[in-house]
Formats: sequence, C-alpha cells, structure tokens
Amino acid sequence: MHLRCLLSMLLLATALGSCIHRVPPPLPVVELGPPLTRLSRAVDAVADAYPVATPPPATPGTPGSKPVHDGGDTSPGPGTPLTGDPGLLDAATTHDPSLLEPFRGYHLEAAARAGYGVVLVCTPDRSVLLLEDAGCTPNLDVAWYREAEPVPCAFTLDPVRLCQVAGTPVMEDAGKDTSSGTGARTSP
Repeated sequence: MHLRCLLSMLLLATALGSCIHRVPPPLPVVELGPPLTRLSRAVDAVADAYPVATPPPATPGTPGSKPVHDGGDTSPGPGTPLTGDPGLLDAATTHDPSLLEPFRGYHLEAAARAGYGVVLVCTPDRSVLLLEDAGCTPNLDVAWYREAEPVPCAFTLDPVRLCQVAGTPVMEDAGKDTSSGTGARTSP
C-alpha cells in the first residue's frame, strides 16, 4: 500500500515538474546576426522621427545651452561618441516586442545620428562588445566576438558614414518621401 502511494506521488511530482515553465538559455552569439539585422532595421525606421533632447552643456547661458530636439540624433554631433538611448529601443519595438526575445541574457543599446540607427549587443555585464549593426545595411556589420582581443562595450560605427557608403542619402531632403509628410527615407 505504501509503495503504491509512494509511486503515485512520484508520478504526480514528475508530471507536475514537466509542466513548470523553464526559461530557455540565451541564444549563442553566433545565432544573433539575423535577429540583430531585423532589430537594427526597426531602430533605423524610427530613428528619423524619434525626438531626442541633446543634453545642455555644463555651463548655463552658453550658446546651445537649451536642449535641441533634433529628431533622430542621440549624440551631440559628428565626431562625438554615440551614446545609447533605451527609449529608442522601446520606440522601435512597440509594434513587435518579439524583436527583443533573441537577446534575452545580453545587454542591448541603440543610438542614432542624423536619423540613422545603430544597435550593439554586449555581454550581460556590459564589458565586451559582441555585435554591432547599422540599420541601413542589409547584412550584419561587425561581429566583434571574433576579434582576438575583447572590444569594450561602446558604439564604434558611425552610422552616417556607413549609410553614405551603403548608398542611402543623408542630405537634408534627399531620399525623403515628402508626399506623405512623414519624412520617411525611401530606397534610392
């Protein structure tokens, strides 16, 4: 009798244990290229219209001390390092939050310059850059994890220069669809 009860409890515990939702481990970094290109295209699509305030200089009253709302620019200007903006990732994935799923377990950052988006993937502790991609290019731009020496987790790509090379116009009105009033870039 006790054996039958013990076996029933063991069987029940096994059945219940198999129903518990297990969080899958993070995808290996080598499998993140295609999902990153999809995510970077989504960031690039919203980067042109994304309102970002450039922080004022430390000294009030100097020229440019007011925040400048320059749609699609999360950095102070050319030649300065890009800085990530979590709101840009949120804006790019509101239509499809599943774009972030493959990156569970990794650190993600998105930034934009002159309306062009770029995304990086780093180790969870934010110490090493693994992948970096600009949304204007068709393929993954840089697989930093393949380098012999680890690269610090920071933006290295200049999306304006990269997108000019890729053939996407960056002049004021070049390539923009003005008929709809959206300012969306069109393919050349």
